[in-house]
Amino acid sequence: MTFASSILLGSDAFGATVDQRHDLGHRVQLAVRDALGRPAHCQAVYCRANAALTVGRLHEIPMVRGTNAFVVTNPVTTTFASSILSAAGQRFFGGVPLATIPSGEFGFLAVSGLFPLLASASTNARIRLFTTATAGAVSATDSTYELVNGVFQATTGAGALGDVYTPFDITIVRNS
Repeated sequence: MTFASSILLGSDAFGATVDQRHDLGHRVQLAVRDALGRPAHCQAVYCRANAALTVGRLHEIPMVRGTNAFVVTNPVTTTFASSILSAAGQRFFGGVPLATIPSGEFGFLAVSGLFPLLASASTNARIRLFTTATAGAVSATDSTYELVNGVFQATTGAGALGDVYTPFDITIVRNS
């Protein structure tokens, strides 16, 4: 995936800033290109990192109002998901940093469309994805916690970033 354009006055959607340049939760639509050069889109949300965030790793985005709304700390793992989802059908929202964002800085996390995501194991295209024990990575190995509507566009090797597409906001749901 390559990034085609970003129209944001005063900031770069693919970098981090020390000072806050937008309201937390501000959404932008970005033009991107898939691995074959075809145009696509990526929707991203502006957040503050409360810990260092690594490009391509899935993180929880607290979307509630208050002091911790859109303040991102936790990379998603099966253990983390089990700590906040106690019953089947419960869910939380996630995002994937478009750049490395140091703790205390601000940047954009992809929440829908086409974006890079880390695979913990070799994963085929167009199959269901689940949380893993590896911080921020997903795989096709069934776990209780599923990344709803997200699929790799092509087979992705273990430990590699692959292009993922989801038409809706990234949602992690407990299946059982």
